[in-house]
Amino acid sequence: MKLSIRWKLVLYTFCIALLVGGGISLYSIYLGRARLVSDFDESARDITDLIAESIFNDLYFANLQSLRLRLKGARVNKDLTYTFVTDLEGKILTDGTEENLRQGEKLVDDFSQRSRRANGWISEIQNDSLRIGGPVLAPDGERRGYLETGFTLRSMEQ
Repeated sequence: MKLSIRWKLVLYTFCIALLVGGGISLYSIYLGRARLVSDFDESARDITDLIAESIFNDLYFANLQSLRLRLKGARVNKDLTYTFVTDLEGKILTDGTEENLRQGEKLVDDFSQRSRRANGWISEIQNDSLRIGGPVLAPDGERRGYLETGFTLRSMEQ
């Protein structure tokens, strides 16, 4: 069966409209996901900043028991999967758990090293998690330690 030029033009126009519409839809989905990730990152940075402000005095006075309790209290956020507070050398003071199994362990991964050199909060997505890290600063800008937090991306992706 041979199609007339009229039907060929109609089919061609229909295919072009479908391709353009599909392209626009895919690009909109991509931009929407990028916006969600950006908003989630900003929110996670704000939470990390609040945690850093709340732990400063305990870190300054080396009150590890109170520091652990504050980090444990921060876990009411369902997206927060872990918190580490380290000293100036990068050794974990507390992870906010009762057992504190990683105390004294040095964080040597690439992200932790970069966060220790950073002047503010940095973030990185690894697997299904958003990591945020940076210095805990005194009001005069002096570093007192470092905070690293991990947030799951599951709720954002839902």
